[in-house]
Amino acid sequence: MAKHRIENATKKTDVKLKKKIWIALQAPAIFNNMEVGETICERPEQLVGRNMAINLMTLTNDPKKQNVDVHLKIKSISEGKANTELVGYELSGAYVKKIIRRSGGKIEDSFPVTTKDNITFQIKPLLMTKSKTYKSTLNSMRLQVREHITQDFKNMDAQTAFLAVIQNKLQKETRESVKKIYPASVCEIRRLELLHH
Repeated sequence: MAKHRIENATKKTDVKLKKKIWIALQAPAIFNNMEVGETICERPEQLVGRNMAINLMTLTNDPKKQNVDVHLKIKSISEGKANTELVGYELSGAYVKKIIRRSGGKIEDSFPVTTKDNITFQIKPLLMTKSKTYKSTLNSMRLQVREHITQDFKNMDAQTAFLAVIQNKLQKETRESVKKIYPASVCEIRRLELLHH
């Protein structure tokens, strides 16, 4: 019994002595490959496939983006750095609650969209009107939003689509597209998530 205990103690020590290394986390080219932190691991290849959320303000240095997180996925390791790809965009829950409280009518939707390079996303637009609006009007706006975004994505590749959302271009154009039905006081993309490619 005593011998068994000693062997176990030796094995535990061996585990503790395994050398761990620091790996720098590198944002995708869309954010100029900037370093966004580092992580420690025993074997760098273990990191591949891991997801992380980073505040968009950190990546763009724009305080207006503090209510947005982007999701990055580690796709490869090279020269001591973890290379990531952009897989998602999401508004913070606190920000969404705040804009909903201030508005009258609400349009929410969730649907898949495919880019011209055949990459599929799930997108969740959120639009608000200043005053209470008829359900039929809100429904017409929702259908218009879906048609506009679906068509827009067909004309963009995946990286351009992500950029359009990050730079607020898609939101502005979508808001403009519903104006003929009823003006929206807020037009946001609540979530954009890469499904498969």
